[in-house]
Amino acid sequence: MKIDDVRYIFSLGAGTMGQQIALQCAMHGYDVIVYDLSSDVLRDAAAARSPEAVAAADKFKDEYIDKGLLGVKAGKGFYTYPNPAYERPGFLTGKA
Repeated sequence: MKIDDVRYIFSLGAGTMGQQIALQCAMHGYDVIVYDLSSDVLRDAAAARSPEAVAAADKFKDEYIDKGLLGVKAGKGFYTYPNPAYERPGFLTGKA
């Protein structure tokens, strides 16, 4: 599997870190699902979506993703570094 094959991200945890991971993935063009065992945490995460944050994310999408400057379709973003760790054998097992 190559990074180009990844289209969907599942963030397990809707706390601060899970929300930020989901946001970064979404801002780079991935479809994201956020899950948490606690319905309270999910509710709080959904409530944190202020109109200002949604507007900023939409603006980022319009100016970067849709124009092909970043994201999966553009092939540009965090996965364009030379020799990325995820391409090394054993990356997921910690033996990279």
